[in-house]
Amino acid sequence: MKDALLRVGEWKSNVKKLYADIRDWVGPDTFVREETIALNEERSGRYEISKLILARGDKKTSVEPVATWVVGADGRVKIKTMDGSYTLLFFKERTGGIWKYWDRDKIPPLKLLTKELFLYLIEDFMND
Repeated sequence: MKDALLRVGEWKSNVKKLYADIRDWVGPDTFVREETIALNEERSGRYEISKLILARGDKKTSVEPVATWVVGADGRVKIKTMDGSYTLLFFKERTGGIWKYWDRDKIPPLKLLTKELFLYLIEDFMND
């Protein structure tokens, strides 16, 4: 159980770093807030983590953690927009870790998450 708690702690830290990047990427015209949600995973049990809510005028988009226990990755987050949802996967690396966008309809299905890619995914939200 101790290992599971450590992993959840690392997961929360990696999600916070993602949120910091997103805050920088969307700029000052976007209202950003965090809201606590509960996740319940078999290996770690129930824990609280925050989701990120982006608001611009009457448009909203959210970035929501789904799980830290993911086959082939070290965490999964969903971006929910008016047009649908997008999956981000976290991968631990020696240098700390990276986020990738997973598009199951493309080959290769993984793309490194960058500011440009994130803004493209939420394009309808960003454009007034």
